[in-house]
Amino acid sequence: MQVKLAAWKREFEEFMILKNHSKATIKTYNNALKAFLAYYCVNHESQPMTFNIARGYILEKHKSGFSWRTINIIYSAIRKFFTQVLLEPWEMQKLPRPRQEKQLPHIL
Repeated sequence: MQVKLAAWKREFEEFMILKNHSKATIKTYNNALKAFLAYYCVNHESQPMTFNIARGYILEKHKSGFSWRTINIIYSAIRKFFTQVLLEPWEMQKLPRPRQEKQLPHIL
């Protein structure tokens, strides 16, 4: 399993480099993917990687109180991983992109 995870991480990083993403974006997405894959190993290692596992992970992060921006980064990284590395379809109806939180303006 560790060999498969290392191959996925390498392929994901190479994809990001080929797409000419900035070093900061590559680092951020790699960290998000690494956390997701660690979750997968701990909770679902005996199962094949599925969309529902990704959905459960994102829901867990939301319930843990992560900010919208962080969840959006996680969502984007996992979506790229599924569509570009695993070549799996992304079901937008079942897992839409989180809406941005609206903040009231600061008035003195």
